[in-house]
Amino acid sequence: MPKRRVLGILWDIDNVPVFKKSNPSTPTLPTVDSELEASFSERVLVDCAVFSNRLLSVGRSFWTDEPEITEFRAYGNSNAFRLQVLRDSLERCGVKCFQVSDLDQAADLELSSYLRSFVSDYAEDDVVVIVVSRDKGFLPAFEYAKGRGCRTVALANFKLKPTQGMNSLKGSPIAASPGVDAMLVWDNTKTTAVTAAESAVVSSFLEHSTVSNSSVGTVVGGCFKSLEMAHRFDFAHVWEAQPPLDPKLPFVKCFLAR
Repeated sequence: MPKRRVLGILWDIDNVPVFKKSNPSTPTLPTVDSELEASFSERVLVDCAVFSNRLLSVGRSFWTDEPEITEFRAYGNSNAFRLQVLRDSLERCGVKCFQVSDLDQAADLELSSYLRSFVSDYAEDDVVVIVVSRDKGFLPAFEYAKGRGCRTVALANFKLKPTQGMNSLKGSPIAASPGVDAMLVWDNTKTTAVTAAESAVVSSFLEHSTVSNSSVGTVVGGCFKSLEMAHRFDFAHVWEAQPPLDPKLPFVKCFLAR
């Protein structure tokens, strides 16, 4: 029986939110005007559609055909899901939302537990797992997944120092973990253009949508364990090889989108 293409995206929305703090679309006061509320709800849906589509694009880069099974989950506490419109929008985009307790690392624990069961359920398939998180609590589960033959990608919105670029990640436990094949850096500090494919996704939700840009960010670079792995994430950028992050880990290469 041929192996199925299986994609798992597990997102800790507590520490990698859809909106950055300076995003003007993030609400700071309750909305009472129905027209303004409708406009805000539409903006949230657009951002969620673009964000989720960009995460899915990372997973799809592993195969020439679409994955046959996709499990896309977001874990967050009551603060992360304080806006019902955010949860509704994510679920419309195919993201299953799970609210965890407000205790420290609760999302990591839930995410890690599901990751292990997910890998076990699809032990005979071709599995790619993406974890969206800045925390390191999921790394033992990632090492478990890697040991079962899965390909693993960690993605987070780390702040890079202008003078160091990707070398800002030197000493990162995520980049150094033997369970991580690739660590991608997400930049949500600048507005980025919405691609034609992303616009089509948005239009499937909003018939009148004419969105040309998004403030949710995009992948700008990463650390990879091999050149073959790095080439999978070339989203129309030129990748430039940099020195290894750590002399003790010469197999880790850095690439930065120009």
